[in-house]
Amino acid sequence: MFGVFEMDQARALAEYGHEVCFFSVDLRSLRHKRSFGMRAEDRDGIKVFHLSLPVGAIPRKLRHLIRKKAVSYLYHKAFAKATKPDIIHAHFFDIAYCTVPLSKKTHIPLVVTEHSSVLNQPAVSSVLRKEAYVAYTNASQVISVSSALKRSIERHIGAESVVIHNTIDLALFCQIHPERHQGFVYISVSNLVSSKRIDLLVDAFAAVRKEYLDSQLVIVGDGPEKEKLESASERLRLTDAITFTGKITRPEIAELYKKADCFVLPSESETFGVAYAEAMAAGIPVIATKCGGPEDFVTADNGMMINTDDLEGLIHSMIAIRENKNQYLSESIKSYVMQAFSHEVLANELTNTYNNILGNL
Repeated sequence: MFGVFEMDQARALAEYGHEVCFFSVDLRSLRHKRSFGMRAEDRDGIKVFHLSLPVGAIPRKLRHLIRKKAVSYLYHKAFAKATKPDIIHAHFFDIAYCTVPLSKKTHIPLVVTEHSSVLNQPAVSSVLRKEAYVAYTNASQVISVSSALKRSIERHIGAESVVIHNTIDLALFCQIHPERHQGFVYISVSNLVSSKRIDLLVDAFAAVRKEYLDSQLVIVGDGPEKEKLESASERLRLTDAITFTGKITRPEIAELYKKADCFVLPSESETFGVAYAEAMAAGIPVIATKCGGPEDFVTADNGMMINTDDLEGLIHSMIAIRENKNQYLSESIKSYVMQAFSHEVLANELTNTYNNILGNL
């Protein structure tokens, strides 16, 4: 959990002066090797409580029952001898759904930040709608990470929310400076799942490579699509031009950005799009799809927007950014991201939200 947006937000709040306690419940199967049971630690000034139970694939209702008990258990471990917290902040509707009983029992206001791409789809199952409805109607405030997700929540659940974007690790990515390298390097970072449409990117890159033989593509990530993508690379005779790194750490991604010229991710759906923002923090122009989140922050000054599932549009944008590289100013792109997604900006917005809730009690 230490490299994702939940912990990023916790760090931002701690840096702002708040006392933060972080709960992590891990219900993955035995196949994922780790220590089981509860452990507590201090990380970056944040009290972290983990509970790991080898549950695996079980019915959703039973999984939620276990998670509710797990959250309650961690709460009593963390606050048995301490003053109870002012706010409970849950991320994702299903986690919030399992946190509602604790909020009611302790009379602590619940805040929910929604990131789920499930709610960004044209249709949502009745089971998930019910869970989201329970979570949202029992929350003092619902937060969406993008304007598109806010509209989806209103459409599917009928609930109001406010938009507060995710924060990103500016300390890591903004310190990146370009290094001289050969050719023009495109880079993509994502889980290699079908919805990210890396297959479309490979096909587009093949067309770009025919025009510009010094083009390179770096694909970062792992997932069920990796083998198929590697086979496509071989079939298109691009193994010398496409590099698959597998899953790597954020610092390792930042190192790759030093020798990257353009970030590309033709995703079908993004509730926010942290990967785009991190690349922009490194000063790299991006190519994004009109898939939800990126519309809030990708502009003509920092990249290009295309429609989803648009091969010709993707080819055109990849060539256009290459041919007009000098118009994308690295320091300007970085400055935009620093003003929009810094820890201080997020913490200030969340603090105002918390104070409004507590002031109305």
